Parts: sequence; structure tokens; C-alpha cells
Amino acid sequence: MKWKEPDDPIYEYGLSHEQIHSLEVLIGEKFDSPDYLFFLSCSA
Repeated sequence: MKWKEPDDPIYEYGLSHEQIHSLEVLIGEKFDSPDYLFFLSCSA
């Protein structure tokens, strides 16, 4: 995620196709689509 500051994890980050693929492998379901943007949002 390339976080550099302690507050960085409270923001949203766009996921690359490689990161989405890793999630698909973990979940066991394909959901990536060029019709959607995927973000990871976390709060510390």
C-alpha cells in the first residue's frame, strides 16, 4: 500500500488488478470487472 505516514491507513486506496486477483484467490470467487473501481478502506 506504500503507506508512509501513521495516518495513511485511514484513507482509501485503489486496488490494482494484481491485488484484486489475490483477493479472488483467497475468497474463491471472481469479481473483477472493468465496469467497477475497487478500493480498500481501513481505519486505524
